[in-house]
Amino acid sequence: MKAPQYATFKYITPGLIKSSRPNFRQIYSLKKEWDVTLIYDFRHRVGDDLHHKALERVLSKVFGIEYHRMPFSFKHDEFPKLEDFEKVSKAIEENRRKGNNTLVHCRSGRHRSGQYAAFYELTHGQTLEEVSKQKDFLIKAYEIINKYFNFNNHEYWKREYLSEVVENPKVLRHNIDNNNRLDDVARATEKFIELIYSKLQS
Repeated sequence: MKAPQYATFKYITPGLIKSSRPNFRQIYSLKKEWDVTLIYDFRHRVGDDLHHKALERVLSKVFGIEYHRMPFSFKHDEFPKLEDFEKVSKAIEENRRKGNNTLVHCRSGRHRSGQYAAFYELTHGQTLEEVSKQKDFLIKAYEIINKYFNFNNHEYWKREYLSEVVENPKVLRHNIDNNNRLDDVARATEKFIELIYSKLQS
């Protein structure tokens, strides 16, 4: 499959694609070329792309893609709850069984969407309690956390925009400086890891 231009589309596992925000032209390609029938958008409620969020919802409906907004922001101490992760993971798995793909995306396609992608890779639609009882849970959880949240992976922690937002030089300059966000993302990562391993204590 050929990734549409600009956005950082990445095929994670059968049934799941992760990316930065798709531009207007790519939403149709998602259905036609990537068999995407379900989109989860985790971008924050406010921002400089409010018009884009509204248009993505409308175009998804036009092209027959089910679109869900689940906004949250690490910066504002908004983190997904276990029921949120499990709801999305179950929906992705059900969509995969129908032979379709699901796209999860945020702004840059790394941190917010990365948490949901990691949770799906760990559970594949099962509850966290169910998978935590499997004998290989610790090994699998460690591998997935290391894959998505490796603090030594400087490429992961760099905030990059490869979508159409880079066409605006002012926005690009504003977002290249990541230092003020690293603490927010690190705290969110710690909360995610605590959530995953919490079932071992119950």
